[in-house]
Amino acid sequence: GYDMLRILNVKLFAIWLASFTLLFVIGYFMARSALKPVSQIVRQVENITASNLSKRVEVDASDDEIGELERFLDAILGRLKPGGRVAVISFHSLEDRVVKHKMKAWMQGCVCPKHIPVCVCRHVPEALLVTPKPVCPSEREIMLNPRAGSAKLRVAEKLDPHAPQAEEASGEEAARLRYEAKRAARMARHGREGRERA
Repeated sequence: GYDMLRILNVKLFAIWLASFTLLFVIGYFMARSALKPVSQIVRQVENITASNLSKRVEVDASDDEIGELERFLDAILGRLKPGGRVAVISFHSLEDRVVKHKMKAWMQGCVCPKHIPVCVCRHVPEALLVTPKPVCPSEREIMLNPRAGSAKLRVAEKLDPHAPQAEEASGEEAARLRYEAKRAARMARHGREGRERA
């Protein structure tokens, strides 16, 4: 009797183990097929994250948005008169980086190597930043237009290449231009809010 009980106990354990293994294998394949759409969605989300932004921007050779932006920024200053302003709104970091670096290059004065004590290049700044930091939408504007959340506005004003370059005057001019830009932004914001209330 005791030997038969041991054999029955081993058989029951083997049956339990086999059924558990079978249930695990069936559950694994059912869960995998059920979660397949979810894994596809996760893969698609990974393809459109900020780390793969360059893949989204450069779709193909005929649609090179960053290249178009660079060519535009290279040509625009030559088309402006002194005192003319260029305003660029970028909607993601790659565009904004291109705009920021180009505007910083426009502001750069002397490009002589640092070991030369006196400027010999006679390079003068081509433009002055009206907005040293990008102008971003207010919380109210984002609430009214969620797509504006990532927008950044940068404005530069072309300088007269023949005007005498005085650092103090350009500093005062920069402060005046910043004040004008902030005032215009405030007036536009108040005007827009007034129209919305009416």
